[in-house]
Amino acid sequence: MQTMTSCNSCDSAGCGTCRPGPLGDWSQVNADHARILGALISEQHHARGDTVFRAGAGNCGIYCIAEGIVGLRLLHESGTSVLVDIAYPGDLIGTRAFLRNGRHRTSAEALSAVRLCRIPAAEARRLMHEHPALHQRLVRVCLDSLDASQEAMLQAAAMPNRDRLFHLLSRLIGHCGTSDSAGGVQAQLPISREDIAAMLGVRQETLSRLLKRLKQEGVIDISGRHCQLLSLRRLSPGPPFADRRPILVARRI
Repeated sequence: MQTMTSCNSCDSAGCGTCRPGPLGDWSQVNADHARILGALISEQHHARGDTVFRAGAGNCGIYCIAEGIVGLRLLHESGTSVLVDIAYPGDLIGTRAFLRNGRHRTSAEALSAVRLCRIPAAEARRLMHEHPALHQRLVRVCLDSLDASQEAMLQAAAMPNRDRLFHLLSRLIGHCGTSDSAGGVQAQLPISREDIAAMLGVRQETLSRLLKRLKQEGVIDISGRHCQLLSLRRLSPGPPFADRRPILVARRI
């Protein structure tokens, strides 16, 4: 891991103009607060497979994902870990442990090469104390996340497993994939089929049938972790890349 002394994700222009743009949870702070945040942020780089923080570890600050994707895992009492969420550029992670002033309840794993902007916990607490509006903003981010999670559960209850799988795959491919000459998009999936089944809440046998169905429909072609998205028009009710909200699990644990 390489740590830099200052953040260059926005070319020193402040958090309000960070490259994740309107996806960023800090994108709506005013110019003064953005400058203050920019002065405190350090940048971290993690290779795929690196652990950003572990469940049970003390909170070291608030992380904003500038590039790449991060998986959040819960450790079951049996000793197995379950992927419960995926965070994308512009998302904040570590916020709940920070607000609780406690330990992380999940582990965060880099599912791709990632670049993170971190505000150290002590500096963040001082900043929130001096600028209550920033603290209110962070609380609102967490509350919005919980609201979105409830909406996601409602959607999941009404949405067929086939569509939920397509949304998950298309979003992953949208962040990790590249376009090919035939107009499709392909990628090496950053998570295993076991993780996909766990996120959907289905058995692996069910997942295999769903993948076979999507392949027969001419929507995807998948072999191992290599997945090619062949068509964006066969999904109902809407195009996956327009959906920036979670549809599977709770956010920002």
